[in-house]
Amino acid sequence: MDYLNEKVAYLRGLAEGLGISEATNEGKIVAKIIDILDDIVEAIAELEASQADLDEYVETLDEDLADI
Repeated sequence: MDYLNEKVAYLRGLAEGLGISEATNEGKIVAKIIDILDDIVEAIAELEASQADLDEYVETLDEDLADI
């Protein structure tokens, strides 16, 4: 997941390095797209954490059922 954070950070840095300004219409769009990508990466990270918790819970249930 870190690679997605790195890619979004790279895009943000690239936009800043190219001097893309939010004063222009195009700059506003690019900035918003980067913000949305950042939100998507955060949501995916939360889903991965929830999935890991769910996997652990299911394994515990499976072990308990095997004991019965």
